[in-house]
Amino acid sequence: MRAIHRALELGVNFLTWRPAMASGKAEEVLGRALHGRQELVVVATKVRLAAEEMHDVAGAVRTSVEASLRRLRRETVDVLHIHNRFTPRRGDLPHSLSADDALGPVLDAYRQMQHTGKTRFIGISAMEPDVPTVRRIMHQRALRYGAGVLQSAELDRARAGTAWRSAVGQWPDHPAGHLL
Repeated sequence: MRAIHRALELGVNFLTWRPAMASGKAEEVLGRALHGRQELVVVATKVRLAAEEMHDVAGAVRTSVEASLRRLRRETVDVLHIHNRFTPRRGDLPHSLSADDALGPVLDAYRQMQHTGKTRFIGISAMEPDVPTVRRIMHQRALRYGAGVLQSAELDRARAGTAWRSAVGQWPDHPAGHLL
């Protein structure tokens, strides 16, 4: 917690975690560290879908997001990423999804999370992505790659501020663009 508090004091204002980090303990620590703090921070989390969850993507996403929100002690997160590998066909690699998965049931489930106020922005933070598959997803302008998270002018104005941009930088030439 001291490291997170020090980072906030130094102006870090973008914090991204995922449930698998230390079996959820990392999100719990972040939730405790942010509890009662006044700094405006952008909080992001991720969902990784397992092959056996693809029969009920909406339920799996909802369950993961609600557990993350409990651990983070928040009612909403600013950014929700899908954190899978993306390959031409689901299952080409462990935990891999296809573009059809991302643009179909995953996108529907993520939009539901937006609609219910559980997240403001949605995107992907792919592991070892198959570039043509990710480009197909991005071409549809439905989900954006995580590296461009702060290119959203609304998110930038609303929460991020200049400290994060100057410390970490933006990727204006990243082919992914911004989050929706």
